[in-house]
Amino acid sequence: MNQNNRDNIIKNLQKIIDVFCIMSVVHTLVFFIRAQYDLMILSVFNIFVYMICLYLFRKESINNAFLLLHIQIMIYISICIIKLGWNCGFDLIFIALLSIVYINVFKSIFISYLVASLESVTYVLLYIFTFEERSFHDTHLFLINFAFLIFLMPLLSKTLRIIDIVHFYKLQNEENKFKNMSQTDYLTGLLNKRALTSIINETRYFDMIVAICDIDNFKKINDKYGHNVGDEILKHISEILTQNSAKNDIVSRWGGEEFFIVSFDTKKEIFLDKIEKMRRQAEKIRVNTPNGVVKCTLTFGVSDRSDDKETLIKQADARLYKGKRSTKNCVVSSDDGSTPPRLFR
Repeated sequence: MNQNNRDNIIKNLQKIIDVFCIMSVVHTLVFFIRAQYDLMILSVFNIFVYMICLYLFRKESINNAFLLLHIQIMIYISICIIKLGWNCGFDLIFIALLSIVYINVFKSIFISYLVASLESVTYVLLYIFTFEERSFHDTHLFLINFAFLIFLMPLLSKTLRIIDIVHFYKLQNEENKFKNMSQTDYLTGLLNKRALTSIINETRYFDMIVAICDIDNFKKINDKYGHNVGDEILKHISEILTQNSAKNDIVSRWGGEEFFIVSFDTKKEIFLDKIEKMRRQAEKIRVNTPNGVVKCTLTFGVSDRSDDKETLIKQADARLYKGKRSTKNCVVSSDDGSTPPRLFR
């Protein structure tokens, strides 16, 4: 939840408490004018409780503030309905109170369900046992309570709308998180083969150069020193490739010990300089183990520059294979069949 949405939600929740407080002030005046002093004292006590709710709210104890609000209003409305009957509009406040539960301000969903259930049961019991006891209609009180409901509902609607927006962005972030997890290699954080293939297929009208590199003798390293050491080397290699790539280059873990680098609209000579720098830095990797220091080297196959993606990948892969069959720890950037591959050492 961003700070702006959080502030808006808190502001609207505070306004809800303010509206209930104003309602009690109006009720206090009405009961005083009518000389209904028992209900007037109850309304004054309500105001005191709402002040406590606002204090808790400002202390960011929103859960406790609204729990106290629900309990107090439920007791207050129940007494008013028992004393004055159903024709004064206090049942409307009950409906408003139940609506607040949907904002779900409580930390536990169990508390929300418990409060809603308790209020619903109280409403039904009041209806069953008190509905016929008071038959007169109090127009003034009804209009006051109805006006209170009219003021409260837009606040509830606005708050729910903000919460819906927050939930939407939260779900969107979760979706992006899982999407990112499906497109990246968990160990190195680089794009995986599937994601890279998708990007390359969507790229049109760009010349590109492709390099595929392989960690020399990686299987032997894993077998002799263990997969944890192999993982450390993979992380070091991914850092070297990323740090020496241009902003628009794409580095991917192609699978196993193979990495894939693609550069768009770059001169081959410039690209080869970057690749050679990567190879030289990889030579400096040292991983300390109980069985000694582990070193590693990289062999690169580099394609020509073209917009034919499939041909470039095949070309880079074939040149990588030539490098692996010759000296390893080299950069192979051309094929000339009868002669050894060109090596940048």
